[in-house]
Amino acid sequence: MKLKYFLFGFLSGLLFIALGIFILYKAYIEPKQEESLAQVMESEQTSLEVSIITVPGNALDSLMFVNLQNPEKKFRSMDKRFLFINFWATWCKPCIAELPELETLSQNPEIKNLSIQFAFASNEEKEKIKKFIDARNFQLPIYKYEEGNLPGKLKHKTIPVTFIIDTQTGIAYKAEGLRNWDAQFIVDFLKALNS
Repeated sequence: MKLKYFLFGFLSGLLFIALGIFILYKAYIEPKQEESLAQVMESEQTSLEVSIITVPGNALDSLMFVNLQNPEKKFRSMDKRFLFINFWATWCKPCIAELPELETLSQNPEIKNLSIQFAFASNEEKEKIKKFIDARNFQLPIYKYEEGNLPGKLKHKTIPVTFIIDTQTGIAYKAEGLRNWDAQFIVDFLKALNS
C-alpha cells in the first residue's frame, strides 16, 4: 500500500515539475527566442562569418538528394560552378526565420545568371517537408537527404548551416547559424565569387 502512495506521489511530482517547466518555457524562454530571432533578422549585417574548408569533387558526386518538387530531376547540374546548400528543418525556428530571405536571395535578379545552384535540404520525412513548404508557398528548390549519405565535410552538428561550394577548386565556405541572407553584401560576395 505504501508503494502505491509513493508511486502516486512521485508521478504527481514529476507531472508538476514538467508542467512548471512547460509554463516557464512558454512564458519566458520562447518569447526571448522570438525576440532574439527578430533582432538578428532586422540587424544591419555587413559581414559573413565563414569557415573555409575543402570538399573534393568526387564527394559531391555522391550527394544523394531527392528533389521534392520533381523526384525525377537529378540533384546536381554539372554546368553550375557553385553549389549553395542550406541544411534546415521544419522544427528549427532560426531555419524558418531565414528561409524567406534565402528565397529572396535565390531569386535576386543580380545573381540570376550566375553559375550557382541553390539547394535547401532537410532530412525529415518527405510529407512533412512538403506540407511545411506548401503551407508557406515557398518557391525554393527543396531536397530530402539521409544523414548517413552526406560526405564527411558536409556533416554538421547544428542547423541552419549553409555551404557555398566551388566545384572547380573544392573550396567551400561554411556559415553556421542564422544569417540575414538578402543583404546586398552577400549578393556582392556571390557576384565576386563568380567573376
